[in-house]
Amino acid sequence: MLLLENATVPNDILGYILGKISVIEENITENSLKSVFQIINRHAAKVVEEGYDDGIDADHISRVFIAILERGNIILDQYKLNQAIKLLHPVLQECLFEDRHCRDEVL
Repeated sequence: MLLLENATVPNDILGYILGKISVIEENITENSLKSVFQIINRHAAKVVEEGYDDGIDADHISRVFIAILERGNIILDQYKLNQAIKLLHPVLQECLFEDRHCRDEVL
């Protein structure tokens, strides 16, 4: 989330994002990206605590991120970008391992 904290989006995209995020949390008090990120952070903490995510919620959060990435203006500094890469590296390595060694072969 820290990568997107300085993001801005056009008003029409903000409306779309708020519509998607309202599925996860109905009582949105502020119509801003900051409130959207707070909701996503609370949702992520809940997922970590419970160990799973509802597919519908995951779909809506994915659509929010895609909308921000496609239509938003994102200001990144190199430090935050490096930290994100560092955090994602183990996940990438696990995926590569699974692709190479754990895939069921279809005959």
